[in-house]
Amino acid sequence: MEYIENLRLFRAIVEVKNFRRAGEMMDFSPSVVSRSIASLEERLGTRLFHRSTRQFSLTEAAERFYEGCCRKLDDLDYLETNAAGHGRLPGGVLRLVAHTTAALTWLPR
Repeated sequence: MEYIENLRLFRAIVEVKNFRRAGEMMDFSPSVVSRSIASLEERLGTRLFHRSTRQFSLTEAAERFYEGCCRKLDDLDYLETNAAGHGRLPGGVLRLVAHTTAALTWLPR
């Protein structure tokens, strides 16, 4: 799984406060979720969650990382949306208001 998807999954886990539910939201199996978080923790060189069998909490490093992660992912989403919008052809209904004389003279029927 690529790094950005790992970040998106991390963000989802923090926001829904549940590993399984976050994985389901993103169509990932529990093993993929676990490997993804392990990969992210290895890359960062720190643990992100204090885990027990029933619950988890964020480490201090994860709280700081989450704030920056959200900003960067929001920026990335904005860039992707903006870039995707540039290549599209305009669509929709164009309404034109013109004086009757101008409409009859210059506009096709």
